[in-house]
Amino acid sequence: MISNHTAVLGAGIIVICIALLFIGRLILHVRTSSNSINWPVTRGKIVRSRVRDLGMGFNIAGQYFPDIRYEYTVDGVKYQARRWTYNMSGFKRRSGAEQVASRYPEGAEVGVRYDPGNPKSAILEAGAGRADVKYGGFIGMLMLVAGIVVLAIGLIR
Repeated sequence: MISNHTAVLGAGIIVICIALLFIGRLILHVRTSSNSINWPVTRGKIVRSRVRDLGMGFNIAGQYFPDIRYEYTVDGVKYQARRWTYNMSGFKRRSGAEQVASRYPEGAEVGVRYDPGNPKSAILEAGAGRADVKYGGFIGMLMLVAGIVVLAIGLIR
């Protein structure tokens, strides 16, 4: 049987590990999205531009999502992608998602940045968004502090 002391220590270690994974993923995300600024640009065409409601009748944050699809060609190979930015979160208000979708109307020609090492990876708006770093960093650090507090409580007991 596991004692309460061991359970608290284990919970603290687990929360710290999850926080470190979250922070590591954020760092990788920011590094990759920042590198996208230097990716080559090719011409592409918007083949779908609409707003999807993912809330299923519930009023939840991030329920409206810009559904942007585009085609582009690299070295004679045709690709299709959906990523318009690295911050692919949704919007609480439909108007936010509509604003993004209106920047990319169906049939419009756009500049597409693609990863030269992996051309199927592409983006329309390069760079890391400040919201990604600010909120992701805050959540990761909050989880890390919570894990350390739980671990400290387990060590004091």
